[in-house]
Amino acid sequence: MPFIVAWLFLIFLFVLFATKWVRSIALRQGIMDTPSPRSSHITPTPRGGGLAFVTGISIGHSVLFLYELNSLWLICLYFSCFIVAGTGWRDDQISLSPQTRLSLQFVATLTLLCAFFPFTEVSFQTMVIPEWACWVVLPLFVMWSINLYNFMDGIDGLSSIQGITVSLGGALLSYLHGDSLLCFAFIVIACACCGFLRWNWMPASIFSGDVGSTYLGIMFAGLILAAVSRGTFSLTVGLILMGSFYVDATYTLLARLIKGQKPHEPHKTHAYQKANRVGHPPNRICKAFALINLFWLVPLAWVASSNAELEIYLFILACLPLVGLSIFYKAGIEESPLKNY
Repeated sequence: MPFIVAWLFLIFLFVLFATKWVRSIALRQGIMDTPSPRSSHITPTPRGGGLAFVTGISIGHSVLFLYELNSLWLICLYFSCFIVAGTGWRDDQISLSPQTRLSLQFVATLTLLCAFFPFTEVSFQTMVIPEWACWVVLPLFVMWSINLYNFMDGIDGLSSIQGITVSLGGALLSYLHGDSLLCFAFIVIACACCGFLRWNWMPASIFSGDVGSTYLGIMFAGLILAAVSRGTFSLTVGLILMGSFYVDATYTLLARLIKGQKPHEPHKTHAYQKANRVGHPPNRICKAFALINLFWLVPLAWVASSNAELEIYLFILACLPLVGLSIFYKAGIEESPLKNY
C-alpha cells in the first residue's frame, strides 16, 4: 500500500510539472487555440497539454504489466491509445482532415476490440449480445467515446473534472467487485487529471487539445470493455458512469442531425456551452458536473452493478434529468451569440 500511494503521488507530480513543460513547447512552436465565433474562450491559449497526462498515465499504468504480463487486453489498449493520442497531437499541430482523423481512430478502435474477440461476455440487461451485433455496436461505442469526449472538452476544466470523477467512480466499482487491477488503473487516471487540472482550471493556462481529449475517450471505452470482459461490471453500468458526457453529446448530435446540420462542423450548442453562454462560468459548470457524477451517476451505477435485472431501468433513470437539462438549455439549437464567460 505505501508503494501504491507513493507511485500515485509521483504520477500527480509528474503531470503537474510536465504540463508546464508542454506549455512552453506549445508557446515556442505556436501550437495555439485562437478564439473564433465557435470558441468559448476569448484569448489565444496553448493547446496540446494532454500530452502531459497521456505520458503520466502511461507511466502510471506500466506497473499493470507486472501483474498481467501476457495480457492481450492491456497491450491492445495501449497500442490503440497511442494511435489516438499520436493522431490528436498531430491534429493539434497542423489540423488533420476529418477523414484522416476518423480513419486512424477506426484503426485504433479495431486494435482495441481485437483484445476482446470473441465477444461472448458482452451483455445488455440480462441478454448476451450476439457476436455479429458486437462488431457493429462496439466499434460505434468506441468511436463515439473518442469523439464525444473531444466535443465535450470545450470549457476550462471540464474534461479534467470528468476524468477525475468518472475514474473515482470506476475505481470504487472495481474495488467493490474485487478487481484491484482495474481499480488501480482508474485511480492513476484520476491522479494524472488532478495534476493537469492545476493548469486547466479557469482561467486555463493550457488546453488538453485533441491529444488529451480523444485519448481519455478511448481509454475510458477500453477500461469499460475490460470491466465487461473481466466480469467487473456491465456495459450498461459503464454507460451510466459516463452519462453526463454521453447524454449531452448524443442529444446535441441528434438535434443537429434532425435540423440537417453537418455533425463535424464546429458549433457551440452543447448543453454545457449553452449554460456558459447564458451566464454560468466554467468553474460553476464543472462543479455541477462533478456533483452529478459523484452523487447521482456513481450511486446509480453501483446499484446497477449489483442488480443486473434493474440495469436498464436505472440507466433510464440516470439519463432522464440529463436529457431534461439538454432540453432546458436547447442543446443542438443555434441561437444568436451571447457573451462568453
